[in-house]
Amino acid sequence: MPTTAYTLATMAKHPTSEHDQEQAQALRKGFGQRIKQLRKVRSWTQKDLASQIEVPFSVLNKYESGINVPPIEKLIALAESLSTSVDFLLTGNQADGNPVHNNRLIERLQVIQHFSPDEQETALTILDALILKHEVSGRVSRFDS
Repeated sequence: MPTTAYTLATMAKHPTSEHDQEQAQALRKGFGQRIKQLRKVRSWTQKDLASQIEVPFSVLNKYESGINVPPIEKLIALAESLSTSVDFLLTGNQADGNPVHNNRLIERLQVIQHFSPDEQETALTILDALILKHEVSGRVSRFDS
């Protein structure tokens, strides 16, 4: 049977054997490390993230330390605040080979998918122009150094 985010969360909260307890501890530790990594990428303090998910700083600290696992509503809030999936936070597994961590980008692309073909092409042209601008500015800055 494949390991899912649900079974891992259940195991973390209710380990039954010594082996399960070791797995639960490793799960909580990995979970905390992923939260910390995503938080630091955004240059947020623990207090910043704690206020976003509406928990005390000390509670978030226990999540990051691997001491506690949040209830499902806070797990969802963490995933949304960190622009990732609950599955990634719990297991470290990406949905596919090309993960997108920004849920806002995914949501907008899903909306654009329902546009007419002409409007989709316009959106792609705008995205291509932004990508090109970013690539060119990166190359120019290397020459300036």
